[in-house]
Amino acid sequence: MKNDGIIKESLDSSLLSQYAVPEALTGPDWILAYEAGRREWLGNTNDKFISEHKYFGPLNDAGVVFYDENRRLPPIFEFKEAMKEGNAKFNFDTDVAIEEHFKFDNMDEEYFDSAESEEEDSESEDDEDSGTDF
Repeated sequence: MKNDGIIKESLDSSLLSQYAVPEALTGPDWILAYEAGRREWLGNTNDKFISEHKYFGPLNDAGVVFYDENRRLPPIFEFKEAMKEGNAKFNFDTDVAIEEHFKFDNMDEEYFDSAESEEEDSESEDDEDSGTDF
């Protein structure tokens, strides 16, 4: 990642090398092992552990990727004016309401609405399950 200009400082790749093994491709961090392994971001010097894998080898040969480093997504929020100008700082480690500090787009509002709806559905299911059937 340093070579690609994604990060400015070197990482201790010994922490990542644990993912440059065939077993990592079938574990919970498979996407990290596959994508970072094929780009040699794990301290590996080749992608042999991927290319020789029964399932991931054919994916790699076919050029299947799950991460596109050229893709730029719009931010999910923006700081309100006071934050942009540096007049105020937001502590991300608090539980204060964030709406007064950030502007969200409509997609975020839909997400928040759907999360509230799921919570309400879950609560009503709990209420229904608490009764006794005869």
